[in-house]
Amino acid sequence: MTATDPWTPQPTWSNIIDIPQIYHARSCDLKDYPQQRAISIRQLEVLGNLIENVLSKKHYAKDFYDDKKGKMRVVGQLTKLNISMYEINKHFIKPLTNNCSYVEMISSNTQDPHL
Repeated sequence: MTATDPWTPQPTWSNIIDIPQIYHARSCDLKDYPQQRAISIRQLEVLGNLIENVLSKKHYAKDFYDDKKGKMRVVGQLTKLNISMYEINKHFIKPLTNNCSYVEMISSNTQDPHL
């Protein structure tokens, strides 16, 4: 992969932790099947393990929106216990997926939800 490849992930932590191979290419195109982008518990565990590994080696500030001051402020360090989906999206999902869905990166086919 070259740096100009549109699917090359660009997370800020890639110089500390190797980007898993599964994120180096889009596995399937589900833009016509958004209802079939279900994610399994195992797939979430794999992402969780990656996040834990990164957070053990790289420090991110834990931000909090202060309503009284009307701005963000740092309230500590981001950890596996206080990370939110917004922060997971910001530091992991978006840099790894380059504007496709996460399931399109990690799945080789549609994944139906089991409702």
